[in-house]
Amino acid sequence: MLTGEVIDAKEAERWGLVNKVVPPDHLELVVNEMAKKIISASPLGVWLTKATYNGLVGGRETAVVTTQPLMVFSSEDFKEGVDAAFHKRQPRFKGK
Repeated sequence: MLTGEVIDAKEAERWGLVNKVVPPDHLELVVNEMAKKIISASPLGVWLTKATYNGLVGGRETAVVTTQPLMVFSSEDFKEGVDAAFHKRQPRFKGK
């Protein structure tokens, strides 16, 4: 974007600018698989990731972003994730 250079999808994937390049007829399947992964994650973890990204690009959360990891690591979801991993079961996140 900064150079104005045009690149194709495969190059964007190679550079890490996109997650995955798929044929159009596979797009819906791949999007649904990725969405399932995201919704199975801790809601607080997803929120923190989004807030961190917004802070890195100058969003209003910039000043708060450094304190958010402390909140997540002391959350019920974090404890549930650790317990689930320890007991080799799927976590049951509550967004708390």
